[in-house]
Amino acid sequence: PSIGILLSLLGFLPLVTPICPAPCKCTTNITDCSLKNLTVENLPTAFHPSAEIIHLGSNRLTSIPNGLFDNLRSLQVVYLQGNPWECTCDILYLRSWLQWQQNRSQYRDVRCSSPEHLQGAPVLDPSPPTVFQPYFPGLNWLSTELGQYTELGEIEFPSIATDSIKSF
Repeated sequence: PSIGILLSLLGFLPLVTPICPAPCKCTTNITDCSLKNLTVENLPTAFHPSAEIIHLGSNRLTSIPNGLFDNLRSLQVVYLQGNPWECTCDILYLRSWLQWQQNRSQYRDVRCSSPEHLQGAPVLDPSPPTVFQPYFPGLNWLSTELGQYTELGEIEFPSIATDSIKSF
């Protein structure tokens, strides 16, 4: 085995250290993944821990996987503009992460592309219960305190047989 693997197994080196995730380009503290046709499925699963700036703009991202930015302690800004964000339950991690950023005004141009009734709304909208409640005609949803949604099932309306109604 190589000396790197041996040192990793002994705890002297981390087993996996993402230097620059493919297909991105990196400098010391900047990771540029813009214009790479990235989707949620082929987005890098990790970035270098010292990344300060990450460019994810102008891709095909509809959401960000839960926890993607959580361990990036040096991260100052992520460029997200120009993606077709789907403002459904899958966007809640990104929305929550954005709310914790000190430079929230920088993200005002990050807007929903779908569903249709939210098209153009900022992902960082100040009124999430009305804006981000899933809209599915015929389904009833329950909002929990954590902002998650649970399907209660299809709404059924009782039918009244007209032959059972009697005139008085």
